[in-house]
Amino acid sequence: RGSERAWIATLFCGLFLVLASGRQPEVGTLALLAQMEAAALGALLALWVSRSSDLRRYGLAIALAALFTTPLLPYAFVEHELTLPLLLFTAGFLAIGPNRLRSPVRELALLLASAGVLLASPSGLLLLPLLIWLAWCAAERGGAERPSNPRPRFYAATAILLVLFALRAWTLDLQAIALVDSPIDWLVHVHGFLLSLNKGLLLFAPLVLIGLWRSFRGAVSERNAARFALYSAASLIVPCAGLTRWSDASWGPRPLLAACAPALLALALSSTERARRGGHRRWILAAVVLGLAVNTLGTAIPQTALAALPSLPQEGRSVALQFDPAWNHARIDAALLGRWVGTNLPEALKAEEAGVPANTEAAEIVLPGPLLLRAFDAGERAALAPRALLLALAGAIGWTLLVLVRHASKS
Repeated sequence: RGSERAWIATLFCGLFLVLASGRQPEVGTLALLAQMEAAALGALLALWVSRSSDLRRYGLAIALAALFTTPLLPYAFVEHELTLPLLLFTAGFLAIGPNRLRSPVRELALLLASAGVLLASPSGLLLLPLLIWLAWCAAERGGAERPSNPRPRFYAATAILLVLFALRAWTLDLQAIALVDSPIDWLVHVHGFLLSLNKGLLLFAPLVLIGLWRSFRGAVSERNAARFALYSAASLIVPCAGLTRWSDASWGPRPLLAACAPALLALALSSTERARRGGHRRWILAAVVLGLAVNTLGTAIPQTALAALPSLPQEGRSVALQFDPAWNHARIDAALLGRWVGTNLPEALKAEEAGVPANTEAAEIVLPGPLLLRAFDAGERAALAPRALLLALAGAIGWTLLVLVRHASKS
């Protein structure tokens, strides 16, 4: 157990230092909170997978895949965006995960985490059915550990969650919500969440989509983990697809951030036997490469850049962002990054004409978000160089810790 704690602590520190090395120069110290939450989410996912599969190196691989090949990476640099995903995954780990906490302590911690889910964000209210199911699983688990009736504890937890739900909903302006007019629109929005090239999981988190598919097929070794993945995704997709504006200029499928870690957990537990034999499907590796490339672009360019483009139409803006291929977020960010790189290359290396889409021609040069990239700008190099060197050192130490975690996993 001591070895496991040291492994998790080192993994958390390594992930945090790597994420902290990509800080933005404008943000304050509180922005590190989101990066700490991302590192904690990755470490908890690695702990769950390693305990369920007895493969620590597989847990490390899934943690890296969750953080660097899904929208969790860009949102690790936005304050408070990862609070809900971390609290939801913590609640799942306490209820159905391989933890060693005893019944009263575990159920109290689960109640606190569930309350945090309801209070952290308005979208947390959509997860109330999932939280009630987790409370029932925890009550059944407590009843199996000691001869007792699990229903009183379940009823008490459900009553508390319903009261918190009512209080949180009372503070929201529910009249401002506009719903779709027909089931066809709802189906189109569901398709958009899953397969749209503008906002769907197919482009921004292909591994999450694969995990949900395997859970749906029943190919996950732990049934409750598969249900956790499906229920978390369904709790967010089904109601959000009923909104007329189900997405905005933010990066990828923002409402589905909380479903990323459960889906990656299901993917990990469905591939354990293949991982033991050292085999990997090529399409899994292709999904890793695609997710890494796309979400790295989302990290390099600030998420506010797309909404600030002067050529973005104001009338029908949400429809253009959700469905018009000309406003594909990854494509726009690639063009903006390429244009910034072109202005900072030596004259001999500059291309004659950068391949920038027409709808970004009127935009000014967008500065990248990470400070390490900004340090390559000649105008900011003198001011940012000392901080950039410190962050580069922190990132190097973080990757060194991750290498040590990998060697410890093999032993």
